[in-house]
Amino acid sequence: MNLLLLTSSLGCGGAETHIVSLAKELVRRGHQVTVASAGGALTQALSEGGVKHRTISLSKRNPFSLLMARHDLRRLLKKECFDLIHAHARIPAALASPLAKKKRIPLVTTVHARFRSGFFPCRFSRWGERSVAVSEDLKHHLSTVYHVPSDHIRVIPNGIDTQIFCPNPKATDDARLRLVFVSRLDKDCSRGAFLLCRMAKRLLKKCPHLEICIAGGGDALPALRRLVNRINEEVGTRLIRLCGYVEDLRPLYHSADGVIGVSRVALEAMACAIPVILAGNEGMLGLANGKTVSRAAASNFCCRDGKSLNEDALEHEILRLLSMSREMRARLGQALADYVKRRHDLSVIVKQTEDFYRQALARRPSATPADLILCGYYGYGNVGDDALLHAAICRAEEQYPDYTVSALTRRGKKDEARFGIRCVRRTNPLAVAKELRHARVLVFGGGTLLQDQTSLRSLLYYAALLRLARRHGLRTELWGNGLSIPRTAKGEQLIVKCLLSCHHIGLRDSWSLAWGLSHTPDGVRGRFFLEKDLAEGTPSCSVSRTDYICRLYLPQEAPLGFGIVTVHGRIGRGYLKILLSWLSVLRGEGIHLVFVPMLPEEDERLCRRLAALYRGTVTSDLSPSDLVGLMSRARIVCGMRLHSLVFAASAGTPFVGFGNDPKIESFCRERGGIFFTDLY
Repeated sequence: MNLLLLTSSLGCGGAETHIVSLAKELVRRGHQVTVASAGGALTQALSEGGVKHRTISLSKRNPFSLLMARHDLRRLLKKECFDLIHAHARIPAALASPLAKKKRIPLVTTVHARFRSGFFPCRFSRWGERSVAVSEDLKHHLSTVYHVPSDHIRVIPNGIDTQIFCPNPKATDDARLRLVFVSRLDKDCSRGAFLLCRMAKRLLKKCPHLEICIAGGGDALPALRRLVNRINEEVGTRLIRLCGYVEDLRPLYHSADGVIGVSRVALEAMACAIPVILAGNEGMLGLANGKTVSRAAASNFCCRDGKSLNEDALEHEILRLLSMSREMRARLGQALADYVKRRHDLSVIVKQTEDFYRQALARRPSATPADLILCGYYGYGNVGDDALLHAAICRAEEQYPDYTVSALTRRGKKDEARFGIRCVRRTNPLAVAKELRHARVLVFGGGTLLQDQTSLRSLLYYAALLRLARRHGLRTELWGNGLSIPRTAKGEQLIVKCLLSCHHIGLRDSWSLAWGLSHTPDGVRGRFFLEKDLAEGTPSCSVSRTDYICRLYLPQEAPLGFGIVTVHGRIGRGYLKILLSWLSVLRGEGIHLVFVPMLPEEDERLCRRLAALYRGTVTSDLSPSDLVGLMSRARIVCGMRLHSLVFAASAGTPFVGFGNDPKIESFCRERGGIFFTDLY
């Protein structure tokens, strides 16, 4: 692959160091890599690793500089034929996005920190076809604040070159206890250094052989130097040593008995088998061990979800570390080094990044009408329907590997970045007719489309599509569809006519299959098949992602577990009362209730009212895989939306269906769930 990596500058910092390491490792793996930035101290390391660098002013925000940067970037894209662009900062991503779309080059972005939100940042930020977040909390920030689809964000932490940062083979017998603090010493990240200086005299009384080293550069360094000089004069010895900016931190790590730091500093020290106290301006988690590293990983070891950094807590953790024997510190350090080798080794991270690049390249929207058209109630914000489309795309690529795929969705082109395929606005008759004229296959992918319960107009729409497809000679198929009892004779006639025009009729439940067979001639029986709902079998998210979601939406103490509830915002009062009686029983047994709005524009208001009534919580912006992962930890799922029960079945969690929808009753009976009429 010929790759272009964009970043604001290459000064000294954790994100910049990761970009350089990533680029060099990609070159070592046989890729062509170009890095474009405003330059900086790390550009020399790029050239040493065989990575080309192009200087483009991507760090300035004034309009003239932005125009010049866009011009230079356009010239670079015109000169080079890049397969993919990977932007590591917000300004480069915003400048590259329209150029990448014009040249149809996939754009991937990485979020290294929590960006400032607001009207203009949210309006003008661009996140590409796919996004990388270095931690779970940044993924949540990206999906909730900037509304990037959760299933388009991959968590790939920053990598550590464990060939460079590794345990010191030469153990030292130095009697001194050396504590090392490493960070940028700017005003927004130097609080730990000042706190360490203020407690230094108290620490010296309890540990007479203590030596403190503070490394880093920044605008807070002069004030810190004055404080250090005063403290050293008061104690009459060089208790605290200011090292300034250190280019190679390995000797400093290897000389330490403990390191205080966050993010990349913490990971590098851990890779060197040095015990680490996780503490920084954004929070504190204390001594890194088996209990805290998984929680720390959720915030990229920045401790954003930890307690506030304060002098007493930091002193307690330092004394806890210094009171350990040398053997205990060695064992702890080796366990931390093994963790970094397993989870954050650079080769592992680059392999994950390569796979992500290939996914972005494999699923690119077609510029011309596609061979296979997927039709359904897609793009309306319903989690279940989004899961259906993703599953239908996978089935289409497997069943028709040589065909390009498109979908009829609510917003057309605007949905392409979300679903990764060509999308056509379903309400644009000219665009739909053009798509059908050039296609070979029309598929109704999931849902209950052939029905007149909601309106006859919906049924007429799908019947018109089938008629137009038949006129153009397309093969028509139903995948995992459902049927319902027609309200009118006209509706029944249309449904039967639609079924007769299909070459493959896959129905998701026995009732739909029996109805279809009983209303069509015997000669078409061979076209009918009983299939699972397309969303059944949706994979769960990762264990670390599930852990983060549970910490996010569950109270710290939920000893009796939790249940998940989905409601229908338009359900009748009678059915809602039955659900409430169940919820009262569950709440009375001490089960915490988590409310999930499957279709937010209809369900969220009712979810919030019920959450306030039962002291529960309401989720937001969770993908189908996230819901399956959350449901796998739940004791029960109570649902008025069919696909909440489908996800529960995928997770292997007991479920109860409510409402007046026959498809929910049918699914509950066939998949071992309980429908409310079984008890009332």
